[in-house]
Amino acid sequence: MNRAGLVLAALLLAPRGPAAAEDRLGPALALQEAFSAAASSAATSVVAVTAVQDGKVSPPEEFLFWGSEEFLEQSVYGRAPGATGAARQRRVPVSGSGFVVSPDGYILTSEHVVRGASEVSVTFPGEPGRSVAGRVTARDAAADLAVIKVEAGRALPVVRLGDSDGVRAGQWSIALGSPAGLEQAMTVGVVSAARQKISIGKKVYRGAIQTDAAINPGNSGGPLLNIRGEVIGVNMAGYAPGGEYAGIGFAIPINRARELLALALAGTPRGWIGAVLEDDLDAAAAAVYGLPDARGALIMRVLPGQPADKAGLLRGDVIKEFDGKVIADNAGLLAAVAAVAPGKSVSVRLIRRRAEVTAEIAVRAAPDAAGEPGLNERDREAAF
Repeated sequence: MNRAGLVLAALLLAPRGPAAAEDRLGPALALQEAFSAAASSAATSVVAVTAVQDGKVSPPEEFLFWGSEEFLEQSVYGRAPGATGAARQRRVPVSGSGFVVSPDGYILTSEHVVRGASEVSVTFPGEPGRSVAGRVTARDAAADLAVIKVEAGRALPVVRLGDSDGVRAGQWSIALGSPAGLEQAMTVGVVSAARQKISIGKKVYRGAIQTDAAINPGNSGGPLLNIRGEVIGVNMAGYAPGGEYAGIGFAIPINRARELLALALAGTPRGWIGAVLEDDLDAAAAAVYGLPDARGALIMRVLPGQPADKAGLLRGDVIKEFDGKVIADNAGLLAAVAAVAPGKSVSVRLIRRRAEVTAEIAVRAAPDAAGEPGLNERDREAAF
């Protein structure tokens, strides 16, 4: 048979009709089903959060990340994000999202959603118009995380928490939430990068998952899922220069949130020493500080009059061990400090000017959202 005959035979024998189309669409349909299953597995646990702020509502700083305040400026005050103008005195609701992490009513959300709120309410999926009062039981402004407790009168469905330490660029990511009050909205993208830190205005957030899944106003506090439907992050902000989404969004890794959740569920205040960290150590920094490796946490600043200062810690100290726990990186130190009961004195082993030093620190409770004399908001949110 000549070549023309072979081509003709192939065409005649090739599958046609619906079955052939289904075969071609097989991989796409499987992926579609995976997205749908992942979202469905978490959807019943994703809630809308409304926080009422009383008094002075400041206009947002001049950066183009849209969070609750930026959405307020546009929708309530009619100003574009970043626009200047006097702050107004109003009682206004701020919308965000959250997700249930315990059947007895503990909900994880973003701290900026509930910051300064006199009232917090939660609306469950499928129950529009019916909200349940909530109260903030724990918060970590430095990580932009907060825990809300509600009395729902029933056992609530919970999300499955994943492992954010295994997140890599190129993996699928699914953002859920209630942007602009639209319940159960889902966007899909990929993990763009795992960032060591990002700066938003005057605030620095250490550790963030960057994704191109759209994170819109009202998504803050909702879950970022992997393809298995496990929560890998808490949606925080999206980059929207000129009000147009640019495909850059950020979420706080869920492993960072586990520490706060454990304390909230146990009803334990978070420990705090009043120090600010540099970036995680690398080989170059280790060489500068005369360290044998890049393990430890480098102090950038200590706040006057706070436990770290009273214990004699200095800028440039590298903490290697805290309360008997070996410190590998910043996250390890943050977890170790947070886990200490306020009022307890713990031993610290550190490297200072290439020599080993030990100190005793009396850990205190983390300052609350209302602040305290002598401690400004920027320091309170940056320190641990």
